[in-house]
Amino acid sequence: MHLGYHAVKCRSQRELTKGTSIDKGVANELAFFGQYPPFVAEGDRGDQHAHD
Repeated sequence: MHLGYHAVKCRSQRELTKGTSIDKGVANELAFFGQYPPFVAEGDRGDQHAHD
């Protein structure tokens, strides 16, 4: 992952139809990637840390 990969989880059609906000989509993305071991180790990276 440290060689330039960028993983995202886009909002589903259901989330778009329901009007899920961007903030809620980001929260869902963090929860999604927080469940999978390859991504858990990268938890100190990502957009939420890029501007800190």
